[in-house]
Amino acid sequence: MNRMIFKWIPVLLIMSGCLTAPELFITNTQDLKTPERNSFIYSLPGTVINIEVEIQKSVFIPGPYHEYATRFLAIEGIRHDRDVSWDIKKIKLFASEEPDPDYYFSADPDVDFRKFREEMNLLSQSGQIILPGRFVIKGPVTAEIDIPEENEIYFKDLSVKSNLIVEKETSYKRVFRDSVYVQVPVVTESLVEKKPELKAEEAANFIIKLRKRRFKLLTGQNEGDVPDAAIGSVIDELSRIEQEYLSLFTGKTVFESETLHFNYIPVPGKLTDQQILFKLSESEGIFDAMSPIGEPVVFEIECLDLTRNLKEMRTSEAVNTLLYREPDLARIIISFDDERLSENKLSVYQYGSLVSRKIMKR
Repeated sequence: MNRMIFKWIPVLLIMSGCLTAPELFITNTQDLKTPERNSFIYSLPGTVINIEVEIQKSVFIPGPYHEYATRFLAIEGIRHDRDVSWDIKKIKLFASEEPDPDYYFSADPDVDFRKFREEMNLLSQSGQIILPGRFVIKGPVTAEIDIPEENEIYFKDLSVKSNLIVEKETSYKRVFRDSVYVQVPVVTESLVEKKPELKAEEAANFIIKLRKRRFKLLTGQNEGDVPDAAIGSVIDELSRIEQEYLSLFTGKTVFESETLHFNYIPVPGKLTDQQILFKLSESEGIFDAMSPIGEPVVFEIECLDLTRNLKEMRTSEAVNTLLYREPDLARIIISFDDERLSENKLSVYQYGSLVSRKIMKR
């Protein structure tokens, strides 16, 4: 864009009854070596599009008794292998504004400064310019990642009974008795860990007891040992415990989430653009945009060019005016593996038109 059209735009503010007219000079700071004394700096806003993508990692962990689910509980279709998968759970888009480095202006007002500042505040409140003290550029956003430790125990309540059992072992020793040697049995007892099959059977029996207990409560056979007001809570708790014990056979799915942050700054005059944010493999995880692994998550933007008439109306110089920028509307699409995941519209200042606002006379 030809910056000469912004160079030294004189605005004549006519004062009634005065022989000399005050002037307002506005200059793009890129055309200044040093700012004028008592100059007033302002900038036009630029839009930053912020993209947040929440990735969900699902980890399926088989139950320790998965091999016995069909035998003891008649449950079919049990998954026996550990499995990990990744998927896009949520996409969030929002726009923020920061000063556009190509549109800092120096205003040298030889006018009523109070009224001039009021005009500038009105433009600032509407978001059309950024005033001194508000030149704040947002820094990068850090993602908080909640990932369980690798050694986390997922199945803690394996049984209501002891993990040990008394095992008897019989051995024989020779004893001299009545002039002959005889074999005498010797029984020894020791505590050993129960075999998985026995522990699975005990867990299955406990599940059946829970179901019987819940059935009696539901059918009014509680024999008065549980107050009527508490029956609902007891049934809920029995169901919760049952689900915990069922997971010993059916397994658990653990979810981990990670939020990725991206920023995109639209380019004036470039009405369409497309970028790969990252790549995702549903079986292997997240990779950068250049990786050969995974399918691309694609960001697309298109300016709707709704301010094209304003661009045609604006003149290079105007009397008694300040320059500001009216934003245009953009359509943003995010897709993965040829599937459209998100479509939104946001206002973008860079796509808009520079327009003029008449400034008061003194």
